[in-house]
Amino acid sequence: MEKDSLRFRLSHNLKRLRRQHRLTQFQLAEKAGLSPETVNSIECCRMWVSDSTLQKICNALCVDAVSLLLPRGNFFAQREKIRSELRQVAVHAVKNIVEREMTAIL
Repeated sequence: MEKDSLRFRLSHNLKRLRRQHRLTQFQLAEKAGLSPETVNSIECCRMWVSDSTLQKICNALCVDAVSLLLPRGNFFAQREKIRSELRQVAVHAVKNIVEREMTAIL
């Protein structure tokens, strides 16, 4: 699994859980003993968390780390579907270019 996708999942799940608890980033930061900048950076995918930071966030939200790192709902399924469709379009475009070039050569 790519670290970037884990970072994205953490960001997405952290925002979702924080909002479910009706907390602002500042309130979560205070509750977890972190700086507001740290919470913001995690939610904006600018930084990865240390084990201790992850534990503080989990404790503040009363969840386990799995809840923050695993995909939820069909959000990620939709993202993968779009990614797959884009791959198919790219493959088709490359095939067309190769066929044109081969026709031009022959």
